[in-house]
Amino acid sequence: MKQALLLLLLLITLHSITSAQEGQVTHFYKTKVLKEVLHYKEGKLNGPCVYFTSQGILSKATEYLAGKLNGPFSEYYPTGILKERGGYKNGVLDGVYASYYESGNIKFLDFYMAGNKEGKSLGYFENGMIKSEIQFKANIQTGLTKFFGDEGGVEGEFNYVDGLLNGLTIEYYEEGGGKSAEKIYKNGKPDSLFKFFYESGTPKGEQHFINGLQNGISKTFYPTGKIWTEQSYEKGNLNGESFVYSEDGKLISKDTYKNGELKHKTEYSADGKVSAEHSY
Repeated sequence: MKQALLLLLLLITLHSITSAQEGQVTHFYKTKVLKEVLHYKEGKLNGPCVYFTSQGILSKATEYLAGKLNGPFSEYYPTGILKERGGYKNGVLDGVYASYYESGNIKFLDFYMAGNKEGKSLGYFENGMIKSEIQFKANIQTGLTKFFGDEGGVEGEFNYVDGLLNGLTIEYYEEGGGKSAEKIYKNGKPDSLFKFFYESGTPKGEQHFINGLQNGISKTFYPTGKIWTEQSYEKGNLNGESFVYSEDGKLISKDTYKNGELKHKTEYSADGKVSAEHSY
């Protein structure tokens, strides 16, 4: 009998709560500052809803339809400055989305279709210069991605297919400088030849990759173009002989590796003679 009475009281309470959630509902902080204004229909959020900080500053404005976000929304910094805005359809982002720095300048600009990023996504520095251009298809990064310096110079160009790096990528020195690197990827992994450059454009180094692992001879160069180092790799490990040269072409040292471990080191004096040897 007692359990039946408790159940009846619970049902009455739930009915009262549900019944109360109809039309406009207003809540306040303990300080009597307005906290939120909500709209309900049949117990579900429906219509415009606005939210405020404890200082009475607007923090968020949204719209609902049958309990799901639907329509324009905006969020604000504690100062009341617009932080982001966009739109929802059936509970997911849809249409143009923008976010802002607290200065009011735009930070990101995206386009959504049924919750997925589509087309070009733009990022901005606070000074208004473009920071990034990223292409999306069904929320997956696809196509050419570019990164820029805050003065407008291109700093990187990367090709993506189905979210993975594929093909040639080019990296640049800051603010419109020359190429710093050319790299080739296949299905997200380094593949083929990587080239590195000094700001003058002369070669700085090169590496060879197969299926993500360094293989073959890797070289570095002095700014004059003279060879500096030669290293032999196999399946990502140093393997075989590695050489270090002075800028005038003289051999400084020769190292012998096996499966990534240094086994023997030979050092040479300026006249080309062996000055020291070490075995490990």
